[in-house]
Amino acid sequence: MASGAASVRWDVRSSETGEKLCSHTVSCETTYLRGIFESPEHQLPLLASELMTNLATVTIQRFNASKDVQRLSGH
Repeated sequence: MASGAASVRWDVRSSETGEKLCSHTVSCETTYLRGIFESPEHQLPLLASELMTNLATVTIQRFNASKDVQRLSGH
């Protein structure tokens, strides 16, 4: 079994002025349970892949729910 966590902070800035318009911090955790008998060298890339997938999913959900992003995009 392998587990890990990832976090990223998104600063949305104006392309014209560089001013920070809003920020979002997105974090996720995952545990890789499949292939218990696999070597750590094999588990690590799969764990990283799951972390990045989870991080992308959470980021999309947060951005879709963000009133700031909706306002900035004209919705």
